[in-house]
Amino acid sequence: MWTGARRTVTIIFAATAVCGLVSAGWAAPEPSPRKHAAKPKDAKPKDAKATPARPADAHGHGPKFRPARGAAAADAKRIGALVGKECTGRADMQRNERQWVVLCSNGKTFVVEPAAPHQAAAPPTECSLAGTGPEPACFP
Repeated sequence: MWTGARRTVTIIFAATAVCGLVSAGWAAPEPSPRKHAAKPKDAKPKDAKATPARPADAHGHGPKFRPARGAAAADAKRIGALVGKECTGRADMQRNERQWVVLCSNGKTFVVEPAAPHQAAAPPTECSLAGTGPEPACFP
């Protein structure tokens, strides 16, 4: 009986000692691998402006210029107006440098070429987005 109690006390004492050593190890400050050099106080002229902490082009990201909210809908309406009265533009996609494909509110799709300066505009041509049917494909 006495050996069992003695063994239990020894285990409790050893566990307490280990916990104490571990907590002391975590609480001790770790020495820094490098020492930081002290900066001289007069290294910067007094009239120099402070630079921002993070410039706009940091990490290769420049400022993003996004069109205003609703600009796509306004463009679609403007190009849809070139088709005529039966079309209220809902969406538009650029086909090439001069031509646009506009999806009208009535479900029809047209290829529109806005007028260039000093030139008359070509009439809008009805087309098929899927490329099937009697109309020519919008995107050949």
